Amino acid sequence: GLPAANSHYGYHLVAWHLLFALTGQVYSARSRSLTFAPALRGRFELPVLVPAVAATLSRGSDGECTLAVAAAGSASLVLHTLSVDGVAPPAGVLPVKLAPGQRVSWGGGAGARTKVTLSSLKPVD
Repeated sequence: GLPAANSHYGYHLVAWHLLFALTGQVYSARSRSLTFAPALRGRFELPVLVPAVAATLSRGSDGECTLAVAAAGSASLVLHTLSVDGVAPPAGVLPVKLAPGQRVSWGGGAGARTKVTLSSLKPVD
């Protein structure tokens, strides 16, 4: 339709689909699995859409991926599976429980030095 006759309901559907298209996010609450196949290459920071959780996924120029939880409802984000483009944290890191203000980071693909950190986010002034 024309802009004057366009419904706001359809607009919001496009916004939601766009985020999932960019992140390639697949989340299963039942299996506690969160995987991403981002359409973007290189560095990025994108929102993570998980019920009752406000989080971001970022990838640096060195290929390091970071999942940072800014806020969660009454519970933490517990994940048994986590990967970006098929690259997961090394054995022993998962399952991971991320409370608000925590993040997990791991190194890039084949040949990259694997680095895993579980740390608190620094407050923003």
